[in-house]
Parts: sequence; structure tokens; C-alpha cells
Amino acid sequence: MGILLGSSQTQSDTWLNRYFPEDLPADWRYSYYVNDYPVILFDDRGRDSGSYSIEFDWPAELKLVVQPDAASAQNNDYIDSLLLLVNTHPQLLFLHQEIAVCEQFQDLGVGCQPWAEVDSGDSVYTADDQSAFFQIHSLHDPGGDLRALRRRFEGIEQEAVESWVFLDSTPERLEQIKVMLDLMGIRA
Repeated sequence: MGILLGSSQTQSDTWLNRYFPEDLPADWRYSYYVNDYPVILFDDRGRDSGSYSIEFDWPAELKLVVQPDAASAQNNDYIDSLLLLVNTHPQLLFLHQEIAVCEQFQDLGVGCQPWAEVDSGDSVYTADDQSAFFQIHSLHDPGGDLRALRRRFEGIEQEAVESWVFLDSTPERLEQIKVMLDLMGIRA
């Protein structure tokens, strides 16, 4: 089993001010990010879809999960940018916690799968087809004790061919977690 570790907070001030170099152009951020983290959760929930776009220069090797806002299904510019992203980015998955929202996007030609809500604000998506057992986890990191987080990682299905894990952590904390996984013998 391998765990691909990534963030769900790269648009936050913490990430913008502490991870990305100050002089790095905005359109190079994700090419820089993919050097350290192969997956990203782009959470659009709660954003003003009328003024927000997901049109970034996404590197092809970055595995991208988008969690769209329910209201964005009504915004034509947003939908156009999603359709363009679907056509240009080979490793893209849309997830949402509400089946009805996924159905709205599916009606627009954008594939979307529902998350399953689990304890403490975490979410999980599992795909089990003929070829692979694949999971995506979005974990809330309360900070502090790494032991509790270690137990959560130990609970991730070992049979999965690959698990993508997103944390709402700071860049420094995500680095600590990478070291912890390495010490646990988990390929990250």
C-alpha cells in the first residue's frame, strides 16, 4: 500500500505565506507544490463561485480532487472552467458529500462521486473496481499529539492499492507527518 499525502489548504494565507516562495509567480505554485506532494484537494465549498475560478496551471503529474460548491453548479463560467479542466487534466476526480450536488454536476457532463462522512469531520471515498481498490481520505488535523494521527493512519485500509490522504494542516505539520509515515514504514 502507498499513501499519497497532500493538502486541502493551499489557498489559505498560511500556505501562501509560509510554503510558497515569496517571489514565486502565482501560476507556478502548483508546479512547485507537486515537487513535495503528488495530490491536492481543491475545496471550493463556501467560496463565492461568481468571482472564483479554478483555472490554474495544474501540472499534468498532479493528482487533483475538486470538491465543488453546490451553488457553483448554477454558474456558467465556473462550469466552463470545470469542463476545460476535465478535458485537459488526466488525473482529476470530483467529489462532494451530497449526492444531489454530484447529480447536478453529472447532468452537466462533469463526473462526480459522493464522499462518505465519517467521524470527527473526516471524509472517505472508496473505489473498488476489477483492477484496484483505491481510497481518498480527507482528514481534519486537530494538531498537537501525533500519536492520535498515527492511529488514524494505521486504520487506513491496508488492502488499498493506493490511498490519497488530504490534511487541513500547515506546511510544517504536513512535513512532520511525512517523516512520521516514513518512520512507520508507510510509503508516502
